[in-house]
Amino acid sequence: MTFEEALISVWRQTLVDKSSTVEVDGKKYPVRSTAKRKLKQIDFVFDDREIRGLEQNPDTKSRLGWVYEIKLDGYRTIVVN
Repeated sequence: MTFEEALISVWRQTLVDKSSTVEVDGKKYPVRSTAKRKLKQIDFVFDDREIRGLEQNPDTKSRLGWVYEIKLDGYRTIVVN
């Protein structure tokens, strides 16, 4: 599975299928909701990197969709699809 395929899979399992857990490379991760706005959030590991997927607030004007936070070499990198 490529990184892009993993991101699409997490998005589909969470927002389309509305699963309470997502599976990435045979491992299951719980789908949680943020405390204030109840946005979907998933922390998972891909290619030995910790990744956080976060649903975008639907009340914002921009329509970025899904935001991923990846820790690379001690820095946070944001990937948006």
